[in-house]
Amino acid sequence: MERETFAEVPPRVEYKLTKKGQELIESITDLLGWMRKWSKK
Repeated sequence: MERETFAEVPPRVEYKLTKKGQELIESITDLLGWMRKWSKK
């Protein structure tokens, strides 16, 4: 996760996934697809 703070009132903070985190989401999605495919048998 990346955290970005802004010097505002009220304070504001934004979070976003890093490239590494996005790749992890893709891997988990693929794994879930595999699980769905093979759990039907």
